[in-house]
Amino acid sequence: MRILFDNYLIDSTLTATNTNPSYPLSNLKHEFIEKIYKGTGTNETIGINFGDDKTVNCCYVGYTNGTAFTLKMYNSADALLATKVLETTYKCLTFPAVIGVRYATLQIVAPETVYVGNVGIGFSYEMPAPNMGVVEKLVDNSIVVTNARGQTLINKIAPLRNVPTSFTTTSQDVYNQVKMFINDNDRPVWVDVFENNHPRIPPIYGRISFTEPKQAYGVYRFNLDTLEAR
Repeated sequence: MRILFDNYLIDSTLTATNTNPSYPLSNLKHEFIEKIYKGTGTNETIGINFGDDKTVNCCYVGYTNGTAFTLKMYNSADALLATKVLETTYKCLTFPAVIGVRYATLQIVAPETVYVGNVGIGFSYEMPAPNMGVVEKLVDNSIVVTNARGQTLINKIAPLRNVPTSFTTTSQDVYNQVKMFINDNDRPVWVDVFENNHPRIPPIYGRISFTEPKQAYGVYRFNLDTLEAR
């Protein structure tokens, strides 16, 4: 399980082959995933300049009509360090760390004019494997109003994904590290529960809540709950 707490894109300088004033690149930095950047064609490349050297091991693409994604990473001398093709279905990829990355480009191809909301790129924190029995749930926040005559008015809202996980460890260090990350971050994050088995549970962009650990006989148990954020 991986969590991208530090999304390098937020503090990066962004460029693109084409831009639309109504849907600017700055929208990619917004925490609302459906606030989109939109290009002018079906093949657009976004440039992400970190400003200094970074280590990168993952990339996640959020709300988009893209069907093909190619990530290229370069050093400060403009030498190509690595090229990664993201999973088409799940629009993401984790990979062995690439060090010394000064900037990256993300090419997106779509059947119609490219749009995308939120891109996560950085060095994800690797959690221990969660306990058995992880099941994705749905949270329905639809507003239902019923009057005294039994008439019902429903403001239907698409259910949010919810992934509760639990962990057991012999060290409290993992919990302390995650707690520090969460306390230092007031934005939604990318959570990849099964980075090698996305059909089981695809990556989720959301907010994390956690419980204080319980300790008994040198074993610590704590829970992390991820609720989708749109």
